[in-house]
Amino acid sequence: MFTSNSARTRRRKRCSRTSWAWYQPYPHDHSVDMDVSGALGHFGRSPHELGQILQLRALALYGVHAVVGGGRSPLIAAMAAATPPGRITVIAPDDDAVDAFLKPRPIAALPGIGPATAKTLSRYGITTIGQLADTSESVLARILGQQARRELSARARGNDDRPVQRTALIRSTSASRNFDRDELDPDAHRRALLALAEELGARLRTSHEVCR
Repeated sequence: MFTSNSARTRRRKRCSRTSWAWYQPYPHDHSVDMDVSGALGHFGRSPHELGQILQLRALALYGVHAVVGGGRSPLIAAMAAATPPGRITVIAPDDDAVDAFLKPRPIAALPGIGPATAKTLSRYGITTIGQLADTSESVLARILGQQARRELSARARGNDDRPVQRTALIRSTSASRNFDRDELDPDAHRRALLALAEELGARLRTSHEVCR
């Protein structure tokens, strides 16, 4: 049984509130982290079955084809969810399953490694997550520094102790316009306000949201 499971979906919606006690939305990419460790015993369902329930609710209530990834940490769950819509990928919590999932992947697939870091590591022959995990921390410290060494070494082994923190959904959104100089013309003010209203309206329609 997973001790800490997270599920990421393509959209944050209230369909998750009735089944999972802890969820953390990420508005920038319409995803949600969920800790379902308590729900496993309560509902008597496997992680994969809970993922199916989430997908069914997202589709029935909002017409959203959700992607669900499950694992022992938010890191594993997020990587497992990097699949086409409609998929459910659950990685077992034991070290062998995590290693089999992580080690063959390129280092650029590991959250926290950008193009510059990947290029630096590749110069030392480190091109996969498995090679990164097998590299001693003293060597990584010389290549990347102490702080990056600690974080990336842990992530390469699938360790991520960040808790899922319940966060309220964003209640407002905004747009702004800066004039090049102090603008006193009322017509210019109205044109700017109209453009901002159109921008906000387009943004809300794209994300299928409403406001008042």
